[in-house]
Amino acid sequence: MNTGPLWRIPLLSFMATGAVGPLVGAAEAMFDIVSETLRNKVRAYSSNQAQLQMSTRVRLAQIALRLKTLVAYYENTTINIEETIYSGGQLDRLTRVEIRAGLSQVAAEMHKIVNELAKEAGSRGTYLASPVQRFQRDVNALATHALFDMDQTGDLYGRLLLGMELPEGAMV
Repeated sequence: MNTGPLWRIPLLSFMATGAVGPLVGAAEAMFDIVSETLRNKVRAYSSNQAQLQMSTRVRLAQIALRLKTLVAYYENTTINIEETIYSGGQLDRLTRVEIRAGLSQVAAEMHKIVNELAKEAGSRGTYLASPVQRFQRDVNALATHALFDMDQTGDLYGRLLLGMELPEGAMV
């Protein structure tokens, strides 16, 4: 039996942490692509330059701040798991459930961010040659995986926060 640190991370905590990584990377890449697009984009039917519209700048700033907050949460969660395991500790049940629920929330928020960015990119983002549509499709598929079902993970986390027992067979 392998007793190395990697093998001591509970499976669902490991899976959730690993699966959120591509969502984070896709959202960050898409943010960069769409930001660059908005520098030169002229809005259809108005001839307004997107970068000169305050509403465009505010939406982009809000997305940037949400993205930075989520990335920091994800990185902090990963660091906490690593520090706990590498110091010889174990992840208790509450921590495992919190990891799953927190990363489910990150997945849901990355899903929203990517779709908001796709909207900002406009219809050209739907062209098959555009990386925007590829990131959007990939994120939409992964973020809706059962691993990130917030109804399930949120219920488990909420139960523990209220001092309730987890249902028999709850996967944490």
